[in-house]
Amino acid sequence: MATHTVAVGVDPSGLSDEAVAWAAKWAADHHATLDLVHVIDDEWVGRLTWSEELILAESRKALTRARELARPALAEDAIRDVLLRGDPVDQLRQRASETDLLVIGTHKPSRFERVMLGSRSLHIVQSVTTPVAVIPSTDGAERRGVVVGVDGSEASLKAIAFAAAEADRSGEPLHAVLAWDLPAGWGIEYLPSDDMVSSISSDEEIVLSESLAGLSEQYPDLEIKRSVVRGYPAWALVDAAESARLLVVGNRGRRGLPRVLLGSVSHDVLVNIPTAVVVIHA
Repeated sequence: MATHTVAVGVDPSGLSDEAVAWAAKWAADHHATLDLVHVIDDEWVGRLTWSEELILAESRKALTRARELARPALAEDAIRDVLLRGDPVDQLRQRASETDLLVIGTHKPSRFERVMLGSRSLHIVQSVTTPVAVIPSTDGAERRGVVVGVDGSEASLKAIAFAAAEADRSGEPLHAVLAWDLPAGWGIEYLPSDDMVSSISSDEEIVLSESLAGLSEQYPDLEIKRSVVRGYPAWALVDAAESARLLVVGNRGRRGLPRVLLGSVSHDVLVNIPTAVVVIHA
């Protein structure tokens, strides 16, 4: 697109405050316009006794607050208020198709929420094809570096391209992590030999090298760290990104249950979100 656009979901509860600030900085860094999107949820409104005027007033108040949060990073004419009505997931999905990046806020889920998996953030991520940044409430700690998950898939290659461009732009190191594990049941029924484990690890090293081929030539100043680890990929990525500024994951989910549609690794990263996460769809 000649004109870049970032859209961020605005929640009157304050859950989206950090997402708005993050999106504003991202838009400024990438010379993009920022759309502040608030959706009046008809289903939720139907349970209230509020007047139409009060509902609209509260919605506009939320957008005004979001604009104030965005102003330190962006000029006034680079910020647009968008007030929509309907199902928030459907409305944000439609809006995402017109943007380069959709940004949504979330909080670190409780154990109960991890089991129920009912988070609206997850539903939004799994329903769009645009890159989505999910921004958690932070602990205020200083963070640096970009982590990307690698598995050799098309989605992974897109994630690497996105992560490398962002790391190079910001002058931060890129940490490419490929995690592998044996199929479920092997640890119980079969005990792999050391030679087998070594052979698999060597094969995965090749996958990682091939996935990163050409990056050093494209970004000669980019510091690239490479890690091949044995373990469940989501946990390896969460651990690697504990002090990172950004984690980028590819999503190659399939049709079916929400967990599968989103992709189990992307899904489990989001419900254990350690930092800002960008999900890139295949």
